[in-house]
Amino acid sequence: MARALMKPGGDLAITQALQPRPEDYAAVFEMAAADTLRTGFELRWAGMNAIVAMDGQTELRLVSATSEELRKGAEVFPNYGPVLPYLRPGFTWYRFKFVRPGESAGKEFDGLVHVRDHWAMFPEPWRHGPTSTKPSPEDCRKFAEHFSALMVEGQEGPAADITRQVADGIKADLIKECVEKGTAKEIACALAADSMATLQKCGGK
Repeated sequence: MARALMKPGGDLAITQALQPRPEDYAAVFEMAAADTLRTGFELRWAGMNAIVAMDGQTELRLVSATSEELRKGAEVFPNYGPVLPYLRPGFTWYRFKFVRPGESAGKEFDGLVHVRDHWAMFPEPWRHGPTSTKPSPEDCRKFAEHFSALMVEGQEGPAADITRQVADGIKADLIKECVEKGTAKEIACALAADSMATLQKCGGK
């Protein structure tokens, strides 16, 4: 599957086929985390671009570990700590990257799992688990709404209408960036901000 993604220019259809099915979350993760992870991954996949190998990256490097190996401390996926307690046994997790011949650095992807009769991809699961320091998807939605409200605050008439349209247009991007890069502390600060000037000090937009 990973090699099929090396098509020049990428193939969005192949990438989209890797989006987990609704039933995959409870199959791969313990029930205590499945719903939280599903919400986070669905937001992540909503903005997912095609997986693409860069020019000259014609070689594939692949590493793997079973759920059991990861829970026992396998170091091939060093960031998976927060979600290790929620990995169901019986699955093999893959990380892969595309590299140029003779080089070791390259574009890296993770979270590829074969579930029953198909492949699914759960990228960077530590960002979405219940013990993560990342903000919840719901908090990210609230952040986008609050950001938009602060943008419009104090404006009236046509200027307010234009600003509101701009704010509505960037909500999806705000949610995506919050889910992928935000921290719980940052977003909590932003949600408490009463002005754009105060919000800027939180490290947010």
